[in-house]
Amino acid sequence: MKIKYLIKDDFDKACTSLAAIVAEKSKPDIVIGVRSGGGFVGRKMLENWPSSPPDYKEIEIKRELTKKKEKFKVSSILKKLPRFLTEILIKAEVHYLEVRNTKNTKRIIPDHFIGEFEDYFSGNSEIKALIVDDCIDTGNTLSVLKNFLIKLNPNVKVEIATITITHKNPIINADYTLYNRTICRFPWSMEIEQE
Repeated sequence: MKIKYLIKDDFDKACTSLAAIVAEKSKPDIVIGVRSGGGFVGRKMLENWPSSPPDYKEIEIKRELTKKKEKFKVSSILKKLPRFLTEILIKAEVHYLEVRNTKNTKRIIPDHFIGEFEDYFSGNSEIKALIVDDCIDTGNTLSVLKNFLIKLNPNVKVEIATITITHKNPIINADYTLYNRTICRFPWSMEIEQE
């Protein structure tokens, strides 16, 4: 598995490419960025949308492991390590998540998002929604969000766009992606120094 660094211009180019791929094949009514990474990707995609951009909303759903890494301030340690060692740890984490059954890890949509999305998706009109995230590993987060949208409106057509898919067999796949079996490091990744 390789690691690709999408920092600064490379990140902008990746988001522009993903927007062009989606816009060529689909015309979503709304784009939903999954915070935090998917929010960055979604906003950058809309900045570079090749035609009139769709509506845009963001939602936050964090996995348990991310909360643990934030609690133990893993980012401050990773920033001090040499890149080769950081890459070994990142690959080990992906392997660990693939081997460990993380597909049943609970994810909750916070209440303050539910009302906002109920207002937009209520009724039975057909809505085409594009969920955007930076990557798919287990696929659990995107599966939870897709099921949430379908529960709000059974007529919603949901598509998914991500920069990369890291795991071999996620429970949900992207309709649009740039990379497969590639770990991408983004400007917000824990080991990347912020300018």
